[in-house]
Amino acid sequence: MLPLRPSGLVSPALMITGLKVHLVFFLLFSAAASASDSPYCPAMLHPADSFTAYTLKKNQWVFNIPFSPGWAMWGVTDNITVELDAECWLGGVPSMNGRFRLQGQTGTIPAIALETMYQFLPDTVNLLEHYDYLNVRRTGNSWYNRANFSWRLSPELDLGISPGVTYSETVVIDNGTRSVFRRTVSEDVLRGDISLGLHWQTLSWLSLHASLSHGATFVYLDNVPGKDQLAAGARISPFCGREGSVLRNLGAEIAIVSISFPEVDETLTGPMMYLFWQTD
Repeated sequence: MLPLRPSGLVSPALMITGLKVHLVFFLLFSAAASASDSPYCPAMLHPADSFTAYTLKKNQWVFNIPFSPGWAMWGVTDNITVELDAECWLGGVPSMNGRFRLQGQTGTIPAIALETMYQFLPDTVNLLEHYDYLNVRRTGNSWYNRANFSWRLSPELDLGISPGVTYSETVVIDNGTRSVFRRTVSEDVLRGDISLGLHWQTLSWLSLHASLSHGATFVYLDNVPGKDQLAAGARISPFCGREGSVLRNLGAEIAIVSISFPEVDETLTGPMMYLFWQTD
């Protein structure tokens, strides 16, 4: 998914500005939600950039809008959900994602789904071109495959684990203009991925999410192997269930994310946000 969606940390001033913007959105959504006792309804596909075993209902759509063309998820059947990535396609980048549910949860046996994503970059793209001290350049094919497991521990608490592998044709990471230059080049490599997510439905309109990942992820800095990522955030749907309102299926994900690249000893930390709207 290009261009990059994170707001990241380039300077303290930028981070403070980003936090102020996210705080305003949080307060606005929270104020609207406090007047509504409607049930929480957004589909949980990649909350806080984690992976779940859930899929959309047949012909259900979720439109994700990170202040750019964004991407959509479509329920082809009750067990198959695919991505339509306007951001990549408009940029001439073939990108496809699909999730295939194998079973729902039965007792202590978790819900299980397989997920795959393929992307081809015909030209080298620097995903962090606006950062002075970190460059992540990708070229060619990228393909991840994962097995997603989800346990509903209680009506409010959900645990997800997702192991997998990612093939990358070319990934070059360096620390930019640092005085001690570090650079790593990966070509035709197959690397392991793992993601752990915890999701808590605290109120009818609010859920809290945390994820810990190593390797490729889907949302914040997608298809980059070898990175370590910690994310914590909230999903807010203040108008969910309000009959007659065009905004009833509108929500926002707001998070603080830390992404580390141990091979070059660099870390990005900062706020991220995107809106989502789904059909009934």
